[in-house]
Amino acid sequence: MSQRVNIQYSVKIDDLEEEVQRLAGKAFSILGDCVNNSTHMGETKLSVDSHRDIDQLRLDLSDVDAILADINMIISSFLSYKSQEMMQSVPRPPNPLEGAEGAPTDLSELQEKISNFKASLANGEYGGENDADIR
Repeated sequence: MSQRVNIQYSVKIDDLEEEVQRLAGKAFSILGDCVNNSTHMGETKLSVDSHRDIDQLRLDLSDVDAILADINMIISSFLSYKSQEMMQSVPRPPNPLEGAEGAPTDLSELQEKISNFKASLANGEYGGENDADIR
């Protein structure tokens, strides 16, 4: 079985599809060779030759699987990149507490207004004839 090593290299976004096509072409070429070689094997017998041919077929299919896994990871990474890119380009809805006219600029100012309101209620400043009884 041939040994494999993981490598990492960069490709321009514009060249990424071409790189994926190159890898896919390599995988499909190996797969085509597997099909051609298996048709030449004829009948599978309990022999050393059949053992060798089937073992080689398994190794070749393993190579195809590894290449397709690489392609799958590249596509997954690309889709993740595009998703992040789209999320960054979507405008964030404005925070109602930020920059609104008349809105408090920080929480301490809001807390102070609430405290003043509570004190006014306790002193009876907001109660009047026109106020509805909410009990």
